[in-house]
Amino acid sequence: MSKSNNSLYVRSDSSPIVIILYVDDLVIGGEHLVDINKVTSLLSNKFEMKDMKELHYFLSIEVIRTPIGIMISQRHYILNLLYKFGMTYYKSVPTPLDLNLKLDANSGTTECEPTHYRQLVGSLITSQSLDLTSTIRSVS
Repeated sequence: MSKSNNSLYVRSDSSPIVIILYVDDLVIGGEHLVDINKVTSLLSNKFEMKDMKELHYFLSIEVIRTPIGIMISQRHYILNLLYKFGMTYYKSVPTPLDLNLKLDANSGTTECEPTHYRQLVGSLITSQSLDLTSTIRSVS
């Protein structure tokens, strides 16, 4: 088990295996398919499992295989958020919020519906996007 994350299990030897466990979902990865199949077989002897084969999507993270490696992205999740909150036509900016901006509860407009706002901020927190971390802290 990882010292910093109790959902991550790592076997580090000549053929490392990584297991990520979240509620009832399990991701098994490694360099060699033979080793992954051995771990899968051992676990399926002890637990009821369904092998979904290649990973494409896990915890709002899209996994894309390319000839040069694996790319992970939250593009699909963020596009769904933009659609859900009616923001598909908004323009993107490199930094979503001025880092020196001081927010005040008594300034600005009160046109925002609180439930809608809380859902959007909660969804952004769930996305765990590093680019948005400081902005999310400011508005939550």
